[in-house]
Amino acid sequence: MDSKRIEQRKKGIGGSDIAAILGLSPWRTPYQVWLEKRGEAEGWEGSPQSDWGTRQEPIIRKWYADTTGRAVRVPRRLLHHQKHKYMIASLDGYTDDRRVVEIKTSKMIKGWGEPGTSEIPDHYAVQCHHYMIVTGYEVTDVPVSIAGGSPVIYEVPAEKEIAEMIIDACANFWQSVKNGTP
Repeated sequence: MDSKRIEQRKKGIGGSDIAAILGLSPWRTPYQVWLEKRGEAEGWEGSPQSDWGTRQEPIIRKWYADTTGRAVRVPRRLLHHQKHKYMIASLDGYTDDRRVVEIKTSKMIKGWGEPGTSEIPDHYAVQCHHYMIVTGYEVTDVPVSIAGGSPVIYEVPAEKEIAEMIIDACANFWQSVKNGTP
């Protein structure tokens, strides 16, 4: 990820932050994200596994487009929520029929239900909801390669209650960042 985009991500709450803020991330805590947003700690720049996943994105994106017949667009910039400007999104893609595309690779099957369902690990589900809040879209398709296998697609519909919870959590968290109170 380029340094400009990393700097921009410090100025808001992105999809990769929301699981940590809600206490659902296996990798980061709310406090670590708070320190990052305050500029008091280095931001998480990934791991060998996340690097490998990023390298697989174009391949899985093309597979998704070929499989579904949907063209996938990749935004050239971070997106901001119209009202809650601190809510940002760096999308893997979106379609012309208003679907977020969130590409994943996973080492394990744990947390993944039957392909075609919305059963995905919670830390990814809240990321999908965050992106739907920012874009105003009603569904996220999650093409994923699990344990190096052929990709499958999960479909996560927007849920009003989850969206409200995320918006409230983001507002409270961002206020704590601005106030300097963890």
